Amino acid sequence: MASEISISTRLYAKKTYLVVDHNPGTFAVTLSGSTSAGGIVSIPTTAGGTALSLDGITTATMGYAYFRNLSATYSVQIGVQISTVFYAFASLKPGEVGLIRMNQTNPPFAIAITSAVDLQYTILAD
Repeated sequence: MASEISISTRLYAKKTYLVVDHNPGTFAVTLSGSTSAGGIVSIPTTAGGTALSLDGITTATMGYAYFRNLSATYSVQIGVQISTVFYAFASLKPGEVGLIRMNQTNPPFAIAITSAVDLQYTILAD
């Protein structure tokens, strides 16, 4: 089969003289794998970040990933850990979501900013 993933995106912003409207609509992506990893996890402020479980997939098979910060108060960063040092590649404010294709080199980590948050995530096998 093909086109098992359907993604709808739009970025719209309007303030004073700023108007941005990117609307590529819905597009389909082939899902080569048939497994996923994820759930809802409590993310602390621990230095170095907290590893997100890849149960069911491997770093080499990571594909599209969905992240949602369930906190109404605190932010969370998504990134990687290299030699015990955390490097953020994304930040989600309270209630925000993010959708990206994962780099198949380093497993994902997360770190809460100020206080622990619940992070919902799903990573599909590519």
